[in-house]
Amino acid sequence: MHESHIRQAIVVKLRSGALPATPPIKVWGGPARGQPCAACDVNIERHTAEIEVDASDGCQRAYHPACFQILDSERRQHAR
Repeated sequence: MHESHIRQAIVVKLRSGALPATPPIKVWGGPARGQPCAACDVNIERHTAEIEVDASDGCQRAYHPACFQILDSERRQHAR
């Protein structure tokens, strides 16, 4: 998926509340478990890395590293 499409999907999810607009409580990385990315909805392939997040809304989510970077950038802009 192209970065602009990921960014657009993230903005929509932030505005709708599907993704929290507040910073995560805890962030860590590790081997992917094959679950879908919370930002782009594409499965994170098992032979890659993922970012896992304990979010302020109480949910735990997984992201592709690149998707998490875009989310962090958009979250900061959304907060302004």
